[in-house]
Amino acid sequence: MDDELDGTIWVSPMLVKPELFKPFKTDLLEAEDKNLRETIIQNDCGVPLPAERFPKMSFWDEPNKRRPMPGHLMRNDFIIMSGKCADVLRGFNLGKTSLYPTQIMEIDRVTPVSGSYFCIGFGETKESIIIDKSDVRFWAEKYWASHFRDDGFKVRASAREGVDLWIDSQVHQPVLLSGRLVSALRKARLDKLFYLNKCVVLDE
Repeated sequence: MDDELDGTIWVSPMLVKPELFKPFKTDLLEAEDKNLRETIIQNDCGVPLPAERFPKMSFWDEPNKRRPMPGHLMRNDFIIMSGKCADVLRGFNLGKTSLYPTQIMEIDRVTPVSGSYFCIGFGETKESIIIDKSDVRFWAEKYWASHFRDDGFKVRASAREGVDLWIDSQVHQPVLLSGRLVSALRKARLDKLFYLNKCVVLDE
């Protein structure tokens, strides 16, 4: 059955997946922005933040021999996605989550990388993961999750309601997506970039 119809919920390790890390530095890092660390922490926790807290420009730190920019989804201090990926997300309920334009520059810091790119400002949370029933490893008191895999996370059925992309308010690292959104990403052939794992939805 199609994910959009069966109410599937998916989890992504995009905040920590090593394959998504790319060699670029943001203007905020180079300017030694005093709020940068707090901004990264708050953003990864789903706290809505204004556009001025996000980088306007990022600088590629290694020679880029591929055109266009390698990948539609990447991260360093922030998650950055291509315009194609952002267009899919805009078709869904993002709530207070924002997509802020950012320019990526080549290593010469003069030549713009072709295409449009956006930083994700996560702004929505749900208490959706059922921690004591999930079959994944959690670390420490604040529940740092690791070892993402299919059926590892158990989530409440109420998580199907509301926004289509969110951060769990109890657990660090997982980003959750509705089946509706994943179906659209799949149709756009972008779903594999999110390294998705299917959750088990429980009626509680």
